[in-house]
Amino acid sequence: MPRAEPVLPLLDDALRPLVGADRELLVRGRAARLAASWTRAAEVSGESAHQAPAGDTPAERVVLALLAFTDLLGAAPAATAAARARTALAEPGDLGWPHAAAAFALAAAGDPGTAVAHLGRVLDTAAPTGWTRALAALLRALVVVDTGDPADAVADASAAIDALRTVDTARVVLAIALHRRGDTRAALDALPGTGADVPVLGRPLGLLLRADAAEVAGRPDEALRHLDRCAVETSELGVGNSVLAPWWLPSARLHAAAGRSRQAAHAAAAAWAAADRWDTPVSRGLALLTAGHAADRSGVDLISDAVDVLAGTPNTWHRVHAEVDLAEALLRGGDRGGARKWFRAAADRAGRTGYRAVAERLRARLVAAGGRLHRGADEGLTVAERRVAELAGAGVTNREIAERLRITLRTVETHLTNVYRKLDLPGRSALRPPSERD
Repeated sequence: MPRAEPVLPLLDDALRPLVGADRELLVRGRAARLAASWTRAAEVSGESAHQAPAGDTPAERVVLALLAFTDLLGAAPAATAAARARTALAEPGDLGWPHAAAAFALAAAGDPGTAVAHLGRVLDTAAPTGWTRALAALLRALVVVDTGDPADAVADASAAIDALRTVDTARVVLAIALHRRGDTRAALDALPGTGADVPVLGRPLGLLLRADAAEVAGRPDEALRHLDRCAVETSELGVGNSVLAPWWLPSARLHAAAGRSRQAAHAAAAAWAAADRWDTPVSRGLALLTAGHAADRSGVDLISDAVDVLAGTPNTWHRVHAEVDLAEALLRGGDRGGARKWFRAAADRAGRTGYRAVAERLRARLVAAGGRLHRGADEGLTVAERRVAELAGAGVTNREIAERLRITLRTVETHLTNVYRKLDLPGRSALRPPSERD
């Protein structure tokens, strides 16, 4: 996609003499202007406020498709973006890449099911290679990786790379899908370098992935550096809708865990501002979750509200993580029974949808909270092994566990070795909450 700066003046000069000329030609000119500046949201931020065409002709529907995506980038009202996208996608003929962009805007506005169906329409008629197939495939991957199908997301992102190998954004999307499927090492290897051509969302999404991988690995300072850069990149690219790359959620969680309440509150304020601009159930749920991490005594209630809101959305990825955060908050407050309930719910949901690494970590957290896995999932974990795992997850040393349970140190070590093998865990740190890992 060409950069906007050298193209827009030429298009403006070409369109100026056409005032009063054929309407369809003028509309196509406006579509070309939008398309030329598509990778630079700031360049088209004013277009969304202009009067939109009715959508009576193919060219008008293309303009509406591009306006819907512009609405998404600039955080215009989600309802406006959805209405424009639906009109654009009512095109009775073949759909092109602008319609794929509109479908993604519709998904972000809260209707991923309809969006996936229309992205399928684009792919049904797209050439085997080229921009249209690559864009539709990578956008469908981004939608389904959130709704709970990382395996299909990997397939779509791989197909996008095959269709057009110069689009590095597809490699970012593949990395996201691999990470959520549980292949984090492969995901980080798949990420393009920092100098790659990843317009609009590629760089912020790549930074979010790096931050998540660092947090899971117990490197919070590194994660925060990636999140801070994500916030800067989003602003520099002119993307006004930070819900597309919600850096503020993990930022609030990490700052709160480190006792930095001011920074956590700053992240929560950014979350509320984002939800106010792009008002959807998912954005409100994420804002509640972020506020819950930044809050003190009311944090559990806010996180619980976030779980309720996200439960009514198709976004399985964020729902699972909200349930995890609620379980951890309840455990910190001493409600082990409540924590076990939500660890189990999140583990079951993650397992059903293919978020393998998340499911494995949650099984360990459930055991550490004193819970039992569903039949077949604990792979024969004994009562003694569960008790040792629970204490180890609470930070008790092996020697202290031996003294508390009146068993030998060697027996403790044997039980833990069995737990790691049966639950397929890398070691003791996997039994502890993320905020307490080294």
